[in-house]
Amino acid sequence: MRVNMAKIGQVAGVSASTVCNALNNRPGVNAETAAHIFRIAHDMGYFSKKKLSTIRLLHLKRRHFNVRETPFFAGLLQSIERECQAQELNLLFSSVNPDEGWEQADSFLGNTSCGLILLATEATNADIAHFDDVRRPFLLLDNCPRSPAHSVISIDNETGAMQAVEYLIQNGHHKIGYLCYADRFRNFLDREAGFKRALEEAGLEPDPQYIISAALQFDTDWQSLRKSLITMNKLPTAFFADNDILALNAVRALRSLGVRVPKDVSVVGFDDIFLSELFTPSLTTINVNTQELARLAVQSLLDQAQSGIHTPTKMQLCTRLVERESVHDLTAKNFECGKE
Repeated sequence: MRVNMAKIGQVAGVSASTVCNALNNRPGVNAETAAHIFRIAHDMGYFSKKKLSTIRLLHLKRRHFNVRETPFFAGLLQSIERECQAQELNLLFSSVNPDEGWEQADSFLGNTSCGLILLATEATNADIAHFDDVRRPFLLLDNCPRSPAHSVISIDNETGAMQAVEYLIQNGHHKIGYLCYADRFRNFLDREAGFKRALEEAGLEPDPQYIISAALQFDTDWQSLRKSLITMNKLPTAFFADNDILALNAVRALRSLGVRVPKDVSVVGFDDIFLSELFTPSLTTINVNTQELARLAVQSLLDQAQSGIHTPTKMQLCTRLVERESVHDLTAKNFECGKE
């Protein structure tokens, strides 16, 4: 027997229109009644894997980057597209700027057959709170508030940064600089924490003279980095960068000043974008598996749609160090072998 809203309403003791409003996250239904309706709909088999036919990827964008023009996020979008194709799901992409109002985002929330992934890299806690009352398959991606109302998948940025800095320390580097963006997203704050923690655990301290802050443009101008490098009295033996774009531009800036990378200064990035392997020298970096990130995100929405249960969960994707050519080994063993 086909389950419809009228039948759900009969069991729940409410009208079909109330069921419709509840299942479509419309105003006018209190939270307790809506939860009661969702439980009954689930028990009656209203939700199924087939109920989710479309996923909308909503990029919460302020001013900083265009998803399709930024290597890491363009790769993530392609991974989500491939995963949706494998699951025979349609994928829609939209952007919304909270500073310009929520009307466009709110218009997407009425279709319960459409799962929603919020790409929340730039989101503030207030932005995320706007979606707290959403009752549909929903996932927060690339951000991790302390007490989320919905499921979250994020990157273990702090551990990834620690892997990078620990690798530099293992290779004999004790004077390690930090290339960071002036605007501090949660991801960058976590990477900064990992940078500092790795130094601390090695008995080292970050040196303010080795920290360069750059404007948050994902096509960072290497010439502005060059100007910052010129003002430094002395260079560190290595830099860790907030991401690969910043790292690659730093390599270009260093080389323009006659500084050899990695022989004079080593550089490690974060994200492992495709350019990292093509650059000369190829960039040692922290890999983020965007295909696995996409698989977990899509599967989370499918599971929510099938079960009808929306208990928030947190998942963190582990990172992996990728050794390439941009780090010079300064250990005593290599000096004994005549390497400088």
